[in-house]
This record gives sequence, C-alpha cells and structure tokens, in this order.
Amino acid sequence: MRAEILKIHAETPEASLIKYAAEQILAGQVLGMPTDTFYGLAADPFNLRAVERVYEIKSRLRHKPLSLLIENVDQAEEFAKPLPTISICWRGVSGRDR
Repeated sequence: MRAEILKIHAETPEASLIKYAAEQILAGQVLGMPTDTFYGLAADPFNLRAVERVYEIKSRLRHKPLSLLIENVDQAEEFAKPLPTISICWRGVSGRDR
C-alpha cells in the first residue's frame, strides 16, 4: 500500500486538508503524523479494525495498552462513564435478581 503524504502547515492549516484527514480516520484509516517529539499514529479508537491495524503497524503485543489522546476533562469523563451492568443487558434478568 502506497502512503499518501499531506503537507499541512502548522500555523495556517488548510481546512480542506484537515477535513480530508478527519474523513480518512472516520473511514477506518490509520494516519501517521509528526509531533514535537515523535511520530504518532491516529485512528478512530471506536473502530476495532483501525485499532487492530495500529497494533499491526507498531508490532505491539495485544495485551499492551495504547495511548489515547483526549481533548479535555469533560471528554475523559464521558469515556470513563460506567457501562451498564450485565444484568441490564441480559433479557429476563432484572437488577433485583442479582
């Protein structure tokens, strides 16, 4: 697979290039990008195929975690909300039956 290189100016990024990169991530692609200290990989963390591709690219063992960059505390709290208990998900089982 041939890599596509986009040159986005840090001071004055073109909106069309940012939109294109975002569309690629939403389509399940993995993007590489330079940061001030290393090259990072960007992928949709809710797309399991994209996450699997990150593990493949990094040759990383699946039991090792990946970093997740978030925008702010509100977003962290949203991601950390507890999932419904399993008894709510199972048909015919109520919380009283636990």
